[in-house]
Amino acid sequence: LRGLRRVLFAGAVVFSAGFITLGLCDTKLIALFAMFAVGLGMTSSITPDNTLTQAVVDDDKRGRVMSLNAICYMGTTSISSFVAGFVAHLIGIAHTFVLFGVIMLLVGIGFGYRFSKLSFKSKLQLYEEFECAMTVCKSFKPSVNTGCKVLILGSMPGVKSLEMQEYYAHTMNRFWKLMGTLCDVSDLAGLSYENKLKTLLYHGFALWDVVKQCKRNGSLDSDITDEKPNDVRSLLKKYPSIQKIFLNGNKAYSSFKKHFPELLDEYRCYKMPSTSPANARYRLKDLVLEWEKGLI
Repeated sequence: LRGLRRVLFAGAVVFSAGFITLGLCDTKLIALFAMFAVGLGMTSSITPDNTLTQAVVDDDKRGRVMSLNAICYMGTTSISSFVAGFVAHLIGIAHTFVLFGVIMLLVGIGFGYRFSKLSFKSKLQLYEEFECAMTVCKSFKPSVNTGCKVLILGSMPGVKSLEMQEYYAHTMNRFWKLMGTLCDVSDLAGLSYENKLKTLLYHGFALWDVVKQCKRNGSLDSDITDEKPNDVRSLLKKYPSIQKIFLNGNKAYSSFKKHFPELLDEYRCYKMPSTSPANARYRLKDLVLEWEKGLI
């Protein structure tokens, strides 16, 4: 994350320089290079901005903050387009490109200067704490009995789950609503944790995680380091009734494939779309359709 500050500043400078060049150039070739610089600068600014914003925001507020970020971006884009059109009508298109490029360049320089003057403590909070203050996370004991036919493996419980010592404790996680549909128990998500586990066991579902212990700051799977796997082989030998393995999300699948590649051939393994709220691409009904395929 340390380098993103410089990438963000460089992107703003390249973006501004492209605008100024577009206003001053009089050949198509130079204009093409200038347009490329504008696109490169925009991408180099937006991507680090989104990454830094998500990195420093609490997990339970990330969705709301990024939604506001998107609304502000789209709103200012439409307003600036109107202003740019009005200014172009007054001073001409070429001069407008130059004027807006200079303004953005000055803003970018001011932004970079402000960042360089942040106290060491502020930088530490924004970057180094996020990278270095990694928490050692340990997964739970498996929820399983001799009647289970499907083993559902996650990666590592999130912060809320670790605090509550419950699988999928975050209220935004769709796991319990999904399992309520698969088990045909409509109020599963509203039951006590003990009764949730009993219901899954009754319907033949066991719960565990691929990762036994790791270091991670926050709840994102992408931040997992130094992972050590659970002894999934021994569990499967102890409970031979388990015939299928559902891997909840990409990280669960990649860790399982890394530590237990031979089990992918021995069992019917399914990489399922994650029930995490971070997987906004899948709505609950989409998750149900995908997970149901593994039960056929």
